[in-house]
Amino acid sequence: MSLQKLKLVCQPLPLKIPSIGHRVLQTDASNKFWGAILIEKESVKKHFCGHASGQFKDSKKQYHAVYKEILAIKSGIEFHLIEHHFTILMDNISFPKIMDLKIREFQIRNCLD
Repeated sequence: MSLQKLKLVCQPLPLKIPSIGHRVLQTDASNKFWGAILIEKESVKKHFCGHASGQFKDSKKQYHAVYKEILAIKSGIEFHLIEHHFTILMDNISFPKIMDLKIREFQIRNCLD
């Protein structure tokens, strides 16, 4: 691939301002970092609308992966989706089972503070 073609491929994609389509928040978290992207689905088309990412504070780097996924979702919602209906996509299969765990409510609240 020529350098010119590589530059074109690496250009930032244009962001679409979300309108009436269904919004999807896709999140991921690692040991140190989190990321969230906002996609809008309109019939069969998907549009990239925005992204946010960050690093966990040292005090939260010790959290279990499920809690880190919660923090990624929280950060994505704060950045993109306050007052909107949306779907969440993630790669953590344990997350939907969080309600089955015997986790005290204050632990979850502490995670989100």
